[in-house]
Amino acid sequence: MNFRNTAAALFACTAIFSSSVFSVSAAEHTVAPDTYANFTVADSEGNLLSDASMQILDTDGNVIASWDGNSMSSLNSTYAAGSSFSKPAQDLLDIPDVDNEIINRVKLDNTSLSNTCYLKYGSTHTAALYYNTNEAASLTVPANKMLLNVDSRLSQKTSKFGIGIGPDIMDKKTYSCNEIIGKETLYDMEAGVHKTYLCLDSSAASGGNITISDKPVSYIKKTINLHEVAPSYFNADGTTTRHNEAFNFGIDEDKKKAFMYIISGSVVNVVVPDENSDVTIYIESTTNKYSYATHFISNNGTGGGTSGITLDFSNIYNATLNAVSLPSSGINLVNIEPGEYVFRQTNTINGYTKPEDIKFTISDTDELQSFRMINNAAKTTTSAIVTTSPTMPETTTDTTKPSTSAAVTTTTEMPATTSEAADTALTTTSETTTTSETTTTTSATTSKATASNTGNCPTTGDKGVSGLIAAMAVSACAIFVNRKSK
Repeated sequence: MNFRNTAAALFACTAIFSSSVFSVSAAEHTVAPDTYANFTVADSEGNLLSDASMQILDTDGNVIASWDGNSMSSLNSTYAAGSSFSKPAQDLLDIPDVDNEIINRVKLDNTSLSNTCYLKYGSTHTAALYYNTNEAASLTVPANKMLLNVDSRLSQKTSKFGIGIGPDIMDKKTYSCNEIIGKETLYDMEAGVHKTYLCLDSSAASGGNITISDKPVSYIKKTINLHEVAPSYFNADGTTTRHNEAFNFGIDEDKKKAFMYIISGSVVNVVVPDENSDVTIYIESTTNKYSYATHFISNNGTGGGTSGITLDFSNIYNATLNAVSLPSSGINLVNIEPGEYVFRQTNTINGYTKPEDIKFTISDTDELQSFRMINNAAKTTTSAIVTTSPTMPETTTDTTKPSTSAAVTTTTEMPATTSEAADTALTTTSETTTTSETTTTTSATTSKATASNTGNCPTTGDKGVSGLIAAMAVSACAIFVNRKSK
């Protein structure tokens, strides 16, 4: 069994609860919601991030939870974990080695629960589970019937005794037991809850209620030790002591007499405890509950008794319950239905890359399930201005074609035009002339010298301005002749 939850109610009782079978030694259990999960948002180094806007979506795209960062105060969801969680009382404990058990009730910290209990996260509690095994029915009482089961040991009684049923003590119908001792007898009766009365001779006392069902009801036959279940009322030998007198329910002594019955469902068990305080009765199999009522008369004519004391014929399983603690960081969601979901971040955090959706599964387990959205740091790009200087092509000299460079000297004799010394030669030196030829891999420059050649250029002989003009003409002529000779 799993421990499930829904709304708390105390089991009504001024009643006495106990068991006459056995009590299992205490065990320890961890108790959790049906499902619980923790969600966090962090960077790649595990540091929690507070600027993310998050959602949980179902497979239809419906948002079932949303929040900001890792703040529970921003959470908007019906699945938000509070300070406590609830569980149906009957799903409280696992009972080892007991099959087909029927849970009657649960006591949590000595408070009886009929429906739901609430547990604070991280708390510890003591619990007792009352149950009985699903034994085969010993008897089925038909619908709209009452069964009177009268103990054969009542044959020693000399008084008149019976069961009265009606709205009040003055308006009742009495069913005599003297004629049906040792028998099980059915009577027609309208379905519902009816008051009963213990009738002893001419006196009567209230004896609690009987419930008549409009459907057949199953019963099991059990032996109960009354001294164990109510030691303050029943002695170990089956008698009861009232007003300092011991009363025997099976024997009338002078005026002193006692009478009792035990009701369970629609059955009235008129009983006499034996010398060990044991009685054998029919108990409704689905509830295991019964109540006893007694009526006694003392020798001096005073009377008394008790009625409606409810007992529980159950096995007891005791346990210590440890409620799970929730993680202190992140978002905690509880009782999400098992299935497929989507974990989504709807914004981009400054300095991070927005992560893609994460598909995840909530499993059907009461173990903690954890999910984390990772934001990776955004990649940075660097811009730079690159300045380059043009590079002149490399120039090499082809060794197969030797390069020579020579000054070309041309001497031209110009005719004399003045009285000045005409036979003086004007010598000019021209610039080195180079030509370039390209090889397969490099540019090679080959300079060919032009031999001194005067051609037919005139010579200079004048000095001064006219001599200068003549020298320039000679130089031009030499260059022309030089180029032509190439």
